[in-house]
Amino acid sequence: PYTADGKASVDLGLKPSFAIEANGAQVQFDEAVGAEAGAGLTLDQRIAAFEQALLDMPKPTIPGTVEVKLPAVVVGDTTVRDVYLSAEPVDGGWSVKSLAATLPGRTTLEADGMLVLNLEGHFGFNGSLLLAVAQPSGFAAWLSKDVDEAIRRLPAAGFKAKVDLSQKRQAFSDLELILGKAKFSGRIDSSQPDDAKPSVLMRLEGGDLDVDGLAAFASIFVSDKGANRFADRDLDFQIKAGPVNAGGLTADTVDTALRLRDGLLEIDRLSVGGLAGASISATGRIKDFPASPTGKLDASVVAVDLKPLIDVAAQHYPD
Repeated sequence: PYTADGKASVDLGLKPSFAIEANGAQVQFDEAVGAEAGAGLTLDQRIAAFEQALLDMPKPTIPGTVEVKLPAVVVGDTTVRDVYLSAEPVDGGWSVKSLAATLPGRTTLEADGMLVLNLEGHFGFNGSLLLAVAQPSGFAAWLSKDVDEAIRRLPAAGFKAKVDLSQKRQAFSDLELILGKAKFSGRIDSSQPDDAKPSVLMRLEGGDLDVDGLAAFASIFVSDKGANRFADRDLDFQIKAGPVNAGGLTADTVDTALRLRDGLLEIDRLSVGGLAGASISATGRIKDFPASPTGKLDASVVAVDLKPLIDVAAQHYPD
């Protein structure tokens, strides 16, 4: 049996309550969810096991507090270190005052908010969430095999946001997203309704963006093998950044508004400002994106003097 050191108190007076503080040793989590010790689990299996463990937790019927500190929790091929949880039972779930843990890839996870447990075998979370990845290559290797080299090469990555997470909707507001040196703010809203096609809405604004940041950001949408990661859902995407440096060219600002539906990319706005003294704007429609893109773009170039732009283009693209 598992044992832990700590203290507990129960008050059965006019206002019943309890308090538990525990400091435990390493926990072999798989044994609690029916997996073989040391067995490798997929991400979906880890989430399913975590959901089941939460649903199976005894739910106190009186108010109280729980504070748990564990040096490590082993889940299949994963060791989660420095686990700390402070929570209180409430109607429908738990009020999480603080949750902290260290995941693979020297990744810091911190959260606080409302953990909702329902009778359909799923959980939801509404609150604040921080994920800071100090070693993206290690985190990516643990999380999924389908992660591009552009992500693996980043020196750091992560996000901080107010979140509303459930089986059918994952919303990130007041989002701060970091991909290497690139930093973005905004919101992301992903939904999977029963009566409509899944969709993703992105509104992001950032500062400096270099070629590594561009590659990492692009890999969110298209894999290094050319596969559309949003082929099964609709995408509405707006991003504004600047300055942007790529291919030896520098633009003061890039402002885009795109829609992707079943391989049809609609460019509602593509505006590039301060590119060798010129401003470029374009709209258009591209079919069969990204496998065999074909379509039409309407573009305009405005500049007092086009020579600097022509010279820069000729220098980098002589053919």
